[in-house]
Amino acid sequence: MATNFWTKITPAGVKANFMDALASTPKVYAKHCMEIPSDAPSETYAWLGSLPQPRRKLDGRNFQSLNEYSQTIENYTYELSVLVDSDSMMDDRHSMFQARIAEIAERWAGYHDSVFGALLIAGETATTTFDGTTFHDDTRTIGGSGTIDNSRTIDATDHTALTVAEFQAGLQECETTMWRFADDKGVPGFNRAAMSRMAVVIPPEWKRVATETLQSDIIGTNSNPWGKNLMEADVLLDLTTTDYAMYVSALGGQRMPFVYQQRSSLEIAVLNSANEIALNDGVMILCKQRFRMGYAEPRRNCRLDYT
Repeated sequence: MATNFWTKITPAGVKANFMDALASTPKVYAKHCMEIPSDAPSETYAWLGSLPQPRRKLDGRNFQSLNEYSQTIENYTYELSVLVDSDSMMDDRHSMFQARIAEIAERWAGYHDSVFGALLIAGETATTTFDGTTFHDDTRTIGGSGTIDNSRTIDATDHTALTVAEFQAGLQECETTMWRFADDKGVPGFNRAAMSRMAVVIPPEWKRVATETLQSDIIGTNSNPWGKNLMEADVLLDLTTTDYAMYVSALGGQRMPFVYQQRSSLEIAVLNSANEIALNDGVMILCKQRFRMGYAEPRRNCRLDYT
């Protein structure tokens, strides 16, 4: 039986449907970014250096200053505007309008992950970091840290079909490298707490080998292989095997590798009055939000390229 949805299309109902779908959509970026509220067109961050090492107190106190680094991140405005035409609404016999609203929410969340994927890929070329150095770099130093090489390479026979051994080797290369990063005082163990929670971002083609490596109890004749439960694997469609790269994040500390700076919450407007429907020949759904993703702590993310 045909159903008339005109009486059910209310701004409150559309927003509720949208937000419910948005909340249940996986968001890779949210795991790897620290969320920072913004109340200005841009935000300037003062990245304080690491704390000094504790020492045995012999006489007086030994006060030491912190190195300071600054970085400015400007907010961008993003929008999504959708027109659901009148004829489609009148012919909707199977409640597809609600499903389409949910798909708009999925697309919005997916776009955030696309922005994050572009941020990862640009890490070897973009210099929008606190020190003006590319985020993934093999020669960076931070104070007295020594070389912070978070752009690694390893050999593979076939980039599009990695073996478990090759995938394990890539994870181990990143993990060992990140364990050894020092702070700006030259003290090793900068990632001591951060390494307690890790995640790797991969293209879809590597999902199976990642699952075998990180979740399987038995691979061939080996029981409990190295890699099981080491970290989570996040798939991003925006990464491709033409890039031949994985991105490993250390997420257990206070500093995250990336920033999600939110200037405004998601705005959803539904233009569904009789006059608006007549003027636009349908219902308009308008989404807008101001935010920006940027680079934060390079020692908390490691890119590995298979060559």
